Amino acid sequence: MKLVASIPVLIPKKEGSMTNQDDEEKRNMRIMWIASGVVVLFIVGLMGLSMLGMLGNPGTSPTDMSSQSRTAPAQ
Repeated sequence: MKLVASIPVLIPKKEGSMTNQDDEEKRNMRIMWIASGVVVLFIVGLMGLSMLGMLGNPGTSPTDMSSQSRTAPAQ
């Protein structure tokens, strides 16, 4: 009886299928779209509050010191 040398059998690693990669890519894209939407809404909200004068900056509120709102001095 002849002994047969054992040959190591290479079992390929289980790789994610293309559908799993596509699902992960779609999920990542969805997260990026949601994050950018949140950032845009935050910036637009701050701009709106600033325009309404609710942020407390006294320098950005409208004043009545323009020359058009005053009458000319009497001569």
